[in-house]
Amino acid sequence: MKLLVFSDIHGNIYALEKLLERLETFSYDKIIFLGDIFGYYYHQKETIARLKEIPDLIWLKGNHDSYAVDIYFGRCKEEKYVARFGSSYQNLSSNFLEKDIKHIETMPTSVILNSDGEKIGIFHGTPYNPVEGRQYPNASIDFPEVYEDYNIVILGHTHWRMLRYVGDTMIINPGSLGQPRDGKGFCFAIVDTLLRKVEFIEVEINRFLLYEEIERKDPSMKNLKDILERSI
Repeated sequence: MKLLVFSDIHGNIYALEKLLERLETFSYDKIIFLGDIFGYYYHQKETIARLKEIPDLIWLKGNHDSYAVDIYFGRCKEEKYVARFGSSYQNLSSNFLEKDIKHIETMPTSVILNSDGEKIGIFHGTPYNPVEGRQYPNASIDFPEVYEDYNIVILGHTHWRMLRYVGDTMIINPGSLGQPRDGKGFCFAIVDTLLRKVEFIEVEINRFLLYEEIERKDPSMKNLKDILERSI
């Protein structure tokens, strides 16, 4: 089975559109979004609309999506999220349709697939913390026995692309489609579970479209631009 996997869009509709333009050029059996529509950049509404158009999309809820749901329904204050992650968290209750927020609220935080004799665990975070857990390429692996319950583990959240192993378990992060932090570019991945191979595929966008929006909406948050320039 071939899986096309992408993660961590964070309102970057420009990168998502570039991926969607190329979908028909790839062969895959399932398409998977590992979560995080919200936070940082500014086109969450358009992102939701475009994701809803993808047939049979496996769609996980990320940590930022959970924050947005809680803000929308008044379970927490937006101010601390705006201060940390930018103005995209402002006025959620007036900017989004309740049906879209409820749609996101019902998304799973993990999915398990079985194919080609392989058990595949799919998470936004990690197998032991599906929403908030982080596994970086060069960090030690906590609770390796939890990973070893699967043949393949696919996860996002860190914005760092990764291919590594614990025992015979293959661990994959497709990188971030919307805000890469590893200096390697806007990225998604195709995972061949039968051959146990991964291809990381970059998309090119006009970064200056994002830069202009940052300057207009979050001029004090220099890090929003700095992260995107790590590969330049």
